[in-house]
Amino acid sequence: MTRWRWAALAAVATILTGLSFGLVPASDACRAVAAHPWAEFQQVATPHAATTLIDACGAGRLRSGMWIDALAFIPVYAAFLLASLWAARPQHLVGLAMVALLSVGVFADQIEGFRLLAMIDANGGTTAMVAAANRATFAKELFLAAATGAVGLAVFGMRDWRRYAGALVVAGAAIVVVALFTHRPTAPVMLVLWLTLAVVALTGALRSEVPADRNGAISPR
Repeated sequence: MTRWRWAALAAVATILTGLSFGLVPASDACRAVAAHPWAEFQQVATPHAATTLIDACGAGRLRSGMWIDALAFIPVYAAFLLASLWAARPQHLVGLAMVALLSVGVFADQIEGFRLLAMIDANGGTTAMVAAANRATFAKELFLAAATGAVGLAVFGMRDWRRYAGALVVAGAAIVVVALFTHRPTAPVMLVLWLTLAVVALTGALRSEVPADRNGAISPR
């Protein structure tokens, strides 16, 4: 397969894995407290807020979501971002920077998950446990936004309409970083950025070849 077809495959897998969180059943009491319990549990600011979610949704359901995240969603989205970077053929420094940023972001995401699991086991945990999970969440979102922006920069280096998609991703990643430091929601913007990269990958997969490079050669992506 061409590089963009690998990226498209990873994009589809990321979307399907993200949707799989909705397959874990949630009670009416849970939905009354949180529309997206697993995402909202990652953002709790106090032990009381964590306990409220655990009591309403059940420790087992929240724990299932955390394990889907750790064992499926994190590896799949990492593969998607790496495949998109590989397909866009970035400059060497951009590629190295993205891999480094993604590695830190994925590590922070896994640390966040295990700290949230500890809070579930402790029925909400302590203020120190919540603060530790929040620090991991902040680091995860910061480094994943930067890694996504690096992929956008690589896509921006392409010569067709996809460069505009790359510019959108770079700008969106900057917005996410600002939102993090101003305590505003970041998930909606990240969703748009990853869907934009998914569209780039899917359209690239439909092309059998790309415009000539600087040496005049035509190569599949």
